[in-house]
Amino acid sequence: MAKLMPFIFSPTAVDHFVDVVGDKVLQDLQSRMTMAAVGPVTAIALQKAGFENRIVAEDTSADAVVAALEKHFADQMNASPAGVHKE
Repeated sequence: MAKLMPFIFSPTAVDHFVDVVGDKVLQDLQSRMTMAAVGPVTAIALQKAGFENRIVAEDTSADAVVAALEKHFADQMNASPAGVHKE
């Protein structure tokens, strides 16, 4: 199943997201969702909210967001499945 990847643009958006979905649902979503934080301040808010799966753009520019997404997907492509050794 594909993972959901919502983009969060501000610490206030993190607070509202947690308020809307609730702590229990947020914990249930952890395995199916990766949050894309637009900037380090938003990433800190996600961390404080307990969200572990984060993609973090270095700043709020479009270039930084694209770079973070490129890195994330490149890392995913290079990751080997559990128990498989790449040569």
